[in-house]
Amino acid sequence: MIQNAEHLALFIEDALKSRRTCRIYQDALDLCWFFPSLDGRKTQSEHIHAFARTHGWSVQLHTPGGYGLVADFEPATPS
Repeated sequence: MIQNAEHLALFIEDALKSRRTCRIYQDALDLCWFFPSLDGRKTQSEHIHAFARTHGWSVQLHTPGGYGLVADFEPATPS
């Protein structure tokens, strides 16, 4: 079970060994980056993008109906 960003990184890394992408839903994202009041701090989205870059991944964020925020991680392509 994902409990924090470190666990999430291990989960994504393992998933990307056998799949092209790894989808993470709002409930797991909130365990790592939940901010009830942002007050000028980075948004959850900014934290997720920074997390992906740190681990060599790209991430697409979207909000399909009924699921809240969804993050699709994949290995970053060299630019």
